[in-house]
Amino acid sequence: MSKDAGLQPLPLHKTCIFLKAWRENDYAGASDTTIELLYHWFEQDHIVETPNRERFSFRYYFCQRESIETMIYLFEVRGTRNLSATIAEFGGEDQALGVNPDFEL
Repeated sequence: MSKDAGLQPLPLHKTCIFLKAWRENDYAGASDTTIELLYHWFEQDHIVETPNRERFSFRYYFCQRESIETMIYLFEVRGTRNLSATIAEFGGEDQALGVNPDFEL
């Protein structure tokens, strides 16, 4: 049995529902700077040039976008500052029981 056998994925799938609505509502509640950055990263075309002077369009993978949006949404919009609060809000109070707040940043 591996040392990670007892670890379970965080039950944060509910964040996807909130995140999708937030994205569709033009990132309501985020600062103007954050909104500008999100639109720059994800809504504008980015042209990358290789050392051979070839140019191609660059886009972030959706999982990269969703990860960045999730961190911004939790921290800036929802004001969540630690893991136990995040799990309690999105995974249910009983899910946060195993998180020791003394070990959080």
